[in-house]
Amino acid sequence: MTTFEGTLTKMETEMGAPIQYYLIFDSNFINVNQLINKDIEITFKGYQCLNCKKAKKIWRQGFCYDCFSTIPSAADWIMKPELSTAHLDIEDRDLA
Repeated sequence: MTTFEGTLTKMETEMGAPIQYYLIFDSNFINVNQLINKDIEITFKGYQCLNCKKAKKIWRQGFCYDCFSTIPSAADWIMKPELSTAHLDIEDRDLA
C-alpha cells in the first residue's frame, strides 16, 4: 500500500486521449486515471491555508481569513476582471 500526504488542491490536467488528471503534492503526484476501479482511502488530517501554509481554518478558496482578505490572488477581480481598478492606479490590495 502506497501512502501520500499533503494538501488537496484543484486537480491538474493534461490533454490527451483520455485527458489525464493529477493530484499534486509537495514532493510527489498521483495520476488519478490509474485509480479508476481501484479502492482508495482518503483521511482528513487538518486544515492548511494554500497561501501561508499555516494550519488554520479555511475561509474561502482554500485560504485562511487573513490571507483571503489580503492577497491579490483571492480578490474579486480574479473571477471578475471588470472589477479591477489597477489600470486607474487604484490598488485594493498590494499588487506588487
